[in-house]
Amino acid sequence: MGALYGLFKIFFKFKPIQPDILLHDNDQIAGFVCIHTPGHTPGSICLYDSKFRILFAGDTLRFFDGKLQGPPHRFTPDIDQAKESIKKIAALDFDILLAGHGVPLLSGASEKVREFSQSLS
Repeated sequence: MGALYGLFKIFFKFKPIQPDILLHDNDQIAGFVCIHTPGHTPGSICLYDSKFRILFAGDTLRFFDGKLQGPPHRFTPDIDQAKESIKKIAALDFDILLAGHGVPLLSGASEKVREFSQSLS
């Protein structure tokens, strides 16, 4: 468990919310396919549009200064699971990556994610 995440749990009481709907792997919503990508949080998802070749990655990936990164270790309760989630989305085919943090990756995104996933141990 990430060190700061553990401290946050002590000092900040996170109140669970009840979602309007539960999404599972391969569910469709508004034309997107849901990809379950836990690690950064247990319920993390990515949304994938194969027609327009776009992946909304949320906090599963970040893109800063031309470099892909996973979620920050200190805010990720299960970094090994996060790495597995990155490897899972590396199998998808998309041109554009829209991450929760950083700037959009607008070309060759899936290839860059595949290269990044291979560097994870």
